[in-house]
Amino acid sequence: SLGGYIRGQLLISLFVGALASLGFWLVDLPYPLILGIIAGITNIIPYFGPLLGAVPVLIVAATISVKTLILSLLVVLVIQVLEGNLLSPYIMGRSIHIHPLVIIFALLAGGELAGIPGLILAVPVLTCLKVIVSEVHKGRIHIDR
Repeated sequence: SLGGYIRGQLLISLFVGALASLGFWLVDLPYPLILGIIAGITNIIPYFGPLLGAVPVLIVAATISVKTLILSLLVVLVIQVLEGNLLSPYIMGRSIHIHPLVIIFALLAGGELAGIPGLILAVPVLTCLKVIVSEVHKGRIHIDR
């Protein structure tokens, strides 16, 4: 199950990198493929990764024009909204076989209980709990009372 989580995270990063490259190409930003790859790789880092990936994009865009800077920022924001609200819950749900709404609730609970560390650990902990409950339900783990 944790392997599924890692594969899901890599797949999400691949989608983010591809969408970013396409978006940067559409707004006529130089080096769209390289900047998209950077955005995809840094997206693996939870929560701070998208910010790190946006920095080189915004620096390059700022050297061209204010219009390019605004359009590039818009591309980054749209991709992050799509990733956070659609791609991540859907792909993670399929990767670890948990409904996306359960993942969203786990993220909300993790953030409320433990802040940023809780957000980072919410899905792996949920995955482990799912495996434990599944094994108990199948009778492979016996709980003595």
